Amino acid sequence: MIEIEQRGYLTKEFKDWLDGNAEKIDEYDQVNIFCQETSDVDYVFDKKKYTMSVVLTKRGDRVLGKAKVKKGDYGAVSRQEYEFDFDPKDTPDLLGVLETLGINGYCPREYHRTDYKYGNFEISAKENGLLADHFEVEMQVEDESKVGEGKKMMDKFFAERGVKIFKKNEYELLLRKIFEDNPPVQWDQISLDKFK
Repeated sequence: MIEIEQRGYLTKEFKDWLDGNAEKIDEYDQVNIFCQETSDVDYVFDKKKYTMSVVLTKRGDRVLGKAKVKKGDYGAVSRQEYEFDFDPKDTPDLLGVLETLGINGYCPREYHRTDYKYGNFEISAKENGLLADHFEVEMQVEDESKVGEGKKMMDKFFAERGVKIFKKNEYELLLRKIFEDNPPVQWDQISLDKFK
């Protein structure tokens, strides 16, 4: 499957619209830990052709783990996505695999997340993180031939609600700043007490 995803600032008006019109699926705390081979910000944004992250979510007393790889340019609207669930107690094994692949730096990004469903779209409101409160709207299509049609559906959705999305260069500048201010660290330097 190909994921089409776009983001923008989460305004009060759009959050209120989501709460009143979209189906609320879940609400939880999450840490998304981006996995890096280098702290070279230009490499990460200009040369790397995938992103990988380890995601931990806290739902009540349960902590769930997921590993994700998105193939394609960073910040692209559509990318191939691969993911699998894992038990957080198996994190040392996952770290061993990542280290074998040359990944030795981790960039944690924690936020409060609310997930919604509206038609073909999955919408996430992400609040209280390093990036200003923002939303992600995504949908899955079978193959590249459907990306244009899916993007048009998204553009119409945004236009009907007066919602502005990040331009690719705008989003990248925001992420570069976060990356520069919060460079990769070793795994044992990440505070995950909240996710135990």
